[in-house]
Parts: sequence; structure tokens; C-alpha cells
Amino acid sequence: MILVVLGSVLSVCIGGAVALIAVIPKSALWMGPLVCPSPYRLAYSTSDYSYKPGQSGTSVDFACVSGASSYDANVFAIDGIQSLVIALVLCVVAVAVSLVRRRSRRAN
Repeated sequence: MILVVLGSVLSVCIGGAVALIAVIPKSALWMGPLVCPSPYRLAYSTSDYSYKPGQSGTSVDFACVSGASSYDANVFAIDGIQSLVIALVLCVVAVAVSLVRRRSRRAN
């Protein structure tokens, strides 16, 4: 049972991180110093594409950039760090909900 819960939480964290980065790529830029060594900074570019009439998508690419020099950023590191942040937020929410429930039980 615990493995199912942990797997579910892990899936939510990873899925949330990927969705957040896909919808708001700028949300990943804060981790530039963790992903790109100095003097490089983390940057992103988006490109729209179409694969069927009436259907399209957007691709997001991250790169470590310094002047005219750049290289592809490690997307797994970006997703992993973003997943940890989402896990931290979920833990804070879970603790807050637990405290509110505990106080409401004591009041009754």
C-alpha cells in the first residue's frame, strides 16, 4: 500500500513538473545556477509545429547560454529539480491540512 501511495505521489510530482514547464517555461529559469555552470545562464526557446490540419503543438528547448556560446541543458535535471519543488509544496500543503484537521477535532 505504501509503495502505491509513493508511486502515486512521485507520478503527480513528475507530471506536475513537466506540465508546469510545458505551460510556463519561464518557471524553470530560477534553477539556472544549478543546471548551468558560470558564466552560462539558462535560457529557453519555444517553437510551434503542426502535425495534422487543425492540430498543433509547442516544443520547449532549454540551453545554457554565454554570449555566442551555448549547449543543450540537461532536461532531466530541470524536470527533477522542478519535481522536488512540487514535492516540497505538496508536503507543506499536506502538513497544513493535517494541522487544520487536528485543530478542528480538538475544538469539537
